[in-house]
This record gives sequence, structure tokens and C-alpha cells, in this order.
Amino acid sequence: MNKVMDFDKYKEINDQRLNYREMEDATVVSYYRNTGCGDGYRIYLKMDESQR
Repeated sequence: MNKVMDFDKYKEINDQRLNYREMEDATVVSYYRNTGCGDGYRIYLKMDESQR
């Protein structure tokens, strides 16, 4: 399967900057770096006790 990146959608998401902040009380924090282009992402996940 060959997928082509939707640059217009990427630009829209990047420009809106929704939830573009650190989550103080995250249950899990994970970091990902794309070695191909150098982009880095920090992903925050918050779960309550019933979801653990």
C-alpha cells in the first residue's frame, strides 16, 4: 500500500496548535523522533484509575 502525505491537512493541524502544551498530570509521557526528517513529538496520555 502506497500512502501519500496530505500536506494541506498537516499544515492545518500544525497551524491550529490545538493542545500544544505539556500535560502536567499525565499518566504516561512518550517521546518519538523521526530520524528521517528530525521531527520530534512528545505524547501525553492521562488515564483514570478505572482505565489502568
